[in-house]
Amino acid sequence: MKLKEIIPCSSTSIENDEKQMIYNRLNEILKPKAQLDPWKNEHDYFVDFINGLSLDHMNDLTYDDPILSYIMDFDKFASQIWRKDSEKDFTDFFTLPEIITSPLPSYLHAYICNAVNSENAVPSESTLQMANFNSKEDLFICRRILEEIFQIWKDKRYISRRIRDSTINEGTYLRDFDFIIKITIRNMDENLKLDWAEKTSVSSEFQKTSNEESNNQIDKKRSYGKKPDATAVFSLNSKYSELFYLEGSGPPFIHDVQKWEKDHRKGIHLCNDSKNYIIAKFLVSFQNISINHIKEIMEIPVICYQFYGTRLKVLYFDQPLAYAPLIPIGRIFCIDEIDIPIEPVESDEIINLIELIFKIRGILKSSVDKTKDLIRELKNTKINRTKLRTGPAKIISTTMSTPLKYSR
Repeated sequence: MKLKEIIPCSSTSIENDEKQMIYNRLNEILKPKAQLDPWKNEHDYFVDFINGLSLDHMNDLTYDDPILSYIMDFDKFASQIWRKDSEKDFTDFFTLPEIITSPLPSYLHAYICNAVNSENAVPSESTLQMANFNSKEDLFICRRILEEIFQIWKDKRYISRRIRDSTINEGTYLRDFDFIIKITIRNMDENLKLDWAEKTSVSSEFQKTSNEESNNQIDKKRSYGKKPDATAVFSLNSKYSELFYLEGSGPPFIHDVQKWEKDHRKGIHLCNDSKNYIIAKFLVSFQNISINHIKEIMEIPVICYQFYGTRLKVLYFDQPLAYAPLIPIGRIFCIDEIDIPIEPVESDEIINLIELIFKIRGILKSSVDKTKDLIRELKNTKINRTKLRTGPAKIISTTMSTPLKYSR
C-alpha cells in the first residue's frame, strides 16, 4: 500500500489538522529504516503489517491508533481489519509465543464440578488427601475463586439484568470481581505488589515527559498520563517495572462500544509505555548493558485485563524486534476472552476462568523471574557496554520457557 492511497498527499485535501498529523506520522513510519541487530530478516514485517490493513481502516485512523506508536494489534486485525485480498501470511512470523501448559489435575477438575453442582466450595476429605504439599496452594486458589463466585450468585445482584440497566456501576462491578485480579497476583513474588489506587502510571508519566519534549505533533498530542484501574508493580534494587494492568470499561450492562475501543487502546499504550520505561531505566542504570540484554527486556510480556460488558479480555504485549537506533516494535495478542460468571453457569465456564487465571499467573511468574535474573546479571557483570549495531532485522520467536500449570 502506498502512502498516497491512504491520505491524499496534497495538504489542501486534508480535512483537518489531525489528518495532517496522522499523514506526517505515517510518512515518518514508512520511511526505510536500518534495523537493529540481532534481528536479521529479508522483510520489514511492520511495514508489511501496515500494507495488509484495509484502506477503510487506514483512512479512519485516529492519533491514538497503536500503529502510529509502532504497535501491531493482532487482537483487532484477526477479526476486523485485515484485508481479505492480502497475500501476506503472518501466522509464521507473528503468533502468540508458545505457552507450555499442563492439564488441570483430575482431582481439581472433579472438585470444581462437584462444588459448582452443589454451590459448596468446601473440599471433601478425599480432595484434601489428594492435594499434596506442592498443590495445596492450587487447591486454595480454586476454593477462593469458588467461594467468591458462589457469594455473588447467592446475592442475586446480577440475575435477570438487561442491557442498558445502569443500577450496577463500574466501581461496584470491579469490587465484586476484584478477586480475579487479586488471585492472579497472589503470592507471586514478594517484590510484586498490586496497587489499586487509580493514579497515573509511572511508566505513562515518563512517556508523557518524553512526548512533551518530542518534535512530533502526534507525540505531543498524546502527552498525558494514563490512569489504569489497577497496576501490578515489580520493584527490586530501585528498578521499577509495571507488569500488569487492569482496565474497567464501564458498567456491566451498559454497552458503550466506543468506550470499549478507547480503553482497549489505552491498555495497549499502557503496556507499551511500561516496556519503553523499563528499557530507558536499564540503559541509564547499567553501563554494561548489551543489545542482547535489551532484546530480553523487550521479550518480557506485560499483561492487561480488560473488563467490558460481562466479558473479560486478556491482552499479552511484547516487542519482537526493533529499528535502529532503538525503536521497539510492539505487538498485542488476545490470550483469551471469556464470559464473567455473574450468575449460575455450568462448571465448564468456571473451569475456563480458573485455567485462565493459572495461565496468567505462570506468565507473570516468568516475567518476574526474567526481570530478576537480568537485574542480578547486570549488577554482577563488569563488561563494557556493547555498541548498538545496525543491520538487517529478523523476527525472533519467543517461548515462555517456564511451564505453566492447568491451562487449555
